[in-house]
Amino acid sequence: MYTTKFKFILLITILFFGVTAKSQERINVIKTNVVGAFVGQYQLTYERAFLPSLSGQFSLGAISTGSEGTSTVDGQSYSYETQKSGIIIVPELRWYPGKFAPEGFFIAAYGRLRNINKDLTDHSNGASGIDQNLSREESVLTYGGGGTLGFQWISRGGFSFDIFLGAGYKSRSSKMKYDLTHLNDKSSDENYSTVGDQLFSKKYLDFKLEDTEGVSPRFGFNFGYAF
Repeated sequence: MYTTKFKFILLITILFFGVTAKSQERINVIKTNVVGAFVGQYQLTYERAFLPSLSGQFSLGAISTGSEGTSTVDGQSYSYETQKSGIIIVPELRWYPGKFAPEGFFIAAYGRLRNINKDLTDHSNGASGIDQNLSREESVLTYGGGGTLGFQWISRGGFSFDIFLGAGYKSRSSKMKYDLTHLNDKSSDENYSTVGDQLFSKKYLDFKLEDTEGVSPRFGFNFGYAF
């Protein structure tokens, strides 16, 4: 039994140092997602090869962005602004079939967790109906996973660039709370959860949900440094 354990430990050691020798000790990569920065999502990613053709990757990101919107109903103009903040976590397993990880073409499987707090400020101050102040706070949790194909280049100096494209499925759950207490009462219309939701849908017709459920594409590219 001890001989078997020793052989197993020896095999893992050989594989680990074999990866190091083949890739000139560049088995770690620290990088950032450039695409995400354009939409207020700032991610830092760490990748490490743990077998000749396999690597593990972990991304942690912060979300911080704002937006404004308007609507016109029966000649009356309304406006709002939103502030979003939250985190995103993406663990990933990559297989490099052609070269030693973490360089070359790869096939990856990933998981994804995104938690957003969204504060919406409605600039209305009417007494009833859609003229009321419909300011609200929403917490949105999305989780899921999928797969990607990609390629990672590592220069002689250690600088890295990888690009990936794929798709995944995500589930969504949310909690909503309106600033005006009575707007959180149950709606008489079965199509809406609360009175506030019913009024909001009439007031801001083009308002989009945060992170809808279902299949969605995944695309991006990272710049970083391998060591």
